[in-house]
Amino acid sequence: MNDELSGTTTGSVSAGSPGAGANAILDQFQPGGASARTAKQDKLPGGVESSEKMAQFDRKRVMSHKESFIAAASQFDLPPALLAAIASRESRGGAVLDSKGFGDAGHGFGIMQVDDRNPFPVVHEGGPAGQPHITQATGILANKLKAVRQNFGDLSEVEQLEMAVSRYNGGKGGRPPNSDDGTTGGDYMNDVWARARFYARVEDWS
Repeated sequence: MNDELSGTTTGSVSAGSPGAGANAILDQFQPGGASARTAKQDKLPGGVESSEKMAQFDRKRVMSHKESFIAAASQFDLPPALLAAIASRESRGGAVLDSKGFGDAGHGFGIMQVDDRNPFPVVHEGGPAGQPHITQATGILANKLKAVRQNFGDLSEVEQLEMAVSRYNGGKGGRPPNSDDGTTGGDYMNDVWARARFYARVEDWS
């Protein structure tokens, strides 16, 4: 889940417009993949291969919203495959949401799970997989990245994005390699990143 209001301030983390190059930064980090705890939901062991299998299982549902991910990624200069991976991790592409689009005991809304326990309104317009929801969730990730850049300017661009992804889950988001301390399953960023690399590899983002 996440805990910060979306904003409009952006900063490029990838070269070019959405397409093959937009996901290039994902190749700069080799993630550890899902923890055994996370992979257990699909009766799999931990690791990158299991992250990819879970992403593949969710692929049809997630990729039905590909154009929305590309649009939000373009607005906030983030890798579109990363947004798709968050939707896979957070809601299995919507499969675990209730009939009104909620998960996390009714507190998280939409396929990218924006939490209603924060001091800002959750966007419901367009439904749990609509462009407004995906844009709000992407803006939240962009704000996480902005804060990391301000406070950890000595880190590389890819390390800053690693921290931002872990903080999207609401974890401590410490300096790499400890970014996943406190995240759900202790693996949020590593699992999401592995799923993102899979989607970047198997999907056409142009």
